[in-house]
Amino acid sequence: MQREYLEDVIHKYCQKMAEHAASIPGKFDKEDIHELRVNYKKLRAFVRLLQEDPDAGKHLAVPDDIKEVYQAGAKVRDRQLFLDFLHKSIKDPTTLMPQFASGINRELFKTKEKLVLAIEETSFKDGEAKLKKSLPSFLHDEAIHRFVHRKVAAVQLILLSLENDEDLHGIRKHLKDLLYVIRIFEQEWGISFPIHAWKSEKALSDITTALGDYNDLSITVGFLDDSTINELPEEEKSVLLGLKEKSCTQKSVLQGQLLNKVRGLRLVSQFD
Repeated sequence: MQREYLEDVIHKYCQKMAEHAASIPGKFDKEDIHELRVNYKKLRAFVRLLQEDPDAGKHLAVPDDIKEVYQAGAKVRDRQLFLDFLHKSIKDPTTLMPQFASGINRELFKTKEKLVLAIEETSFKDGEAKLKKSLPSFLHDEAIHRFVHRKVAAVQLILLSLENDEDLHGIRKHLKDLLYVIRIFEQEWGISFPIHAWKSEKALSDITTALGDYNDLSITVGFLDDSTINELPEEEKSVLLGLKEKSCTQKSVLQGQLLNKVRGLRLVSQFD
C-alpha cells in the first residue's frame, strides 16, 4: 500500500478527532466524546500496524497531546456512564443519595475542565503532520504479517493463564486493534484484509462488543467503592450497598460467561 493511501487514513482520523474535539466544550455531548475516543483508537491501531514496517520512522507514534485528550475524555465518559447507570437503577438518585450524587457531579465538572484544557493545548493538525513525517513509503506485507502475529500471540499468551478483569481487558485491546485494521482495509481501501488468522470476523466483533459491555460494568462497580460508601449517611449507604451487591453479582456471572467465550477463541499464530 503506497504512502499516499497511508496519509489519507492518518488525515481522516486526525480530522475527525479535531471536529469532535471542537464540538465538546460547552455541550460535552456523549456522542462527540465517544466518537473522538473511537477515532483515536482507530488511529492508534493503524500506527501500531505501521510501526511494524522496517521503513517507518523511529519516532512514529501518536503524539502525546492527542493521547492526553483521549485520556481526559475517558474520565468524563466514565462519570457520564456511571451517572446514567444511577438514573437507570434508582428512580431519583439526587433525592435518595444527595451527598453521593453531588460528589460524582463535582468529579464530572473537574474532569470536564481538564478535558477542555487538554483540547485547547492540542493541535490535531500538527499531530497529523508529525505522523506523516515518519510514515513508511510503502506498507509491506511483512509488516502486516508481523502485526497480526504479534496481536494473535499476545492473546494466546493471555489465554494460557486467563483469570481476571485485567486479562479480559488485555484481550479486548488486542482484538480491537485487529478489527480496526481489518476495517481500514475493507472500508478505507476497499480491499480484503490479506491475512486470516481467525475462523470468523463476526465472532471476533461479537466478543469484543461483549468485552466492552463488561468493561463498562467494571467501571460502574469501581465507582461503588466501600471506602466512599462507608463515609455516607446511613440511608445513602444502604441504597448503594444494595446496588453494589446486585452489580457485583451481575459482573461475576458475566465474567464467567466471557471467560468461557474467550477460551473458545480459535486464533492461528502461524499462517501463510
